[in-house]
Amino acid sequence: MQASRRPRWGAAMGVIAGILASGCVPLGIWVFTEPVVTVSSISFTGDSTRPVELTLQVRNPNDFDVELEQVQLLLSIRGQAVVDTAIDAAATLLQLERRDVTLNVQQQMMAAGFSVSSMQPGRHPYAVSGEAHLSTPIGIRRIKFQQAGEGDWASTPGPAQELPLAKGSSAR
Repeated sequence: MQASRRPRWGAAMGVIAGILASGCVPLGIWVFTEPVVTVSSISFTGDSTRPVELTLQVRNPNDFDVELEQVQLLLSIRGQAVVDTAIDAAATLLQLERRDVTLNVQQQMMAAGFSVSSMQPGRHPYAVSGEAHLSTPIGIRRIKFQQAGEGDWASTPGPAQELPLAKGSSAR
């Protein structure tokens, strides 16, 4: 009788292994690595319809593509909220890719009372925080990012200027 039980036990183990391998266990959670989002530049365009461009660098460390759908964004300069909005950002991040994604901030997204032309030359502390919404094979993921530092606004503002970000900036 014991000889007949062994094949049944082996068959049961085979069925359990098959169930586990078939995806009943959320293996995607174990192999998903959160993409890294950092701010690479903040530019004042001189264009009255889209006065600010913010460029994010997004690194997808996974071996599958993810879709960037939207970015919740809060940008403050000298402690004043300049932008607090959600921006649609359709971009495919290929597997193992590092990519710059530029977000155009429309005039109506700017805080009331803020004007690029009113910024004085010199160093300005900034803070950017937000959440990137990514569509992945395991669902929507919300990746938080935060960065602060100082940018140097040129002494002779032109029609378009980038706020060079100080090397001491920190990202999370």
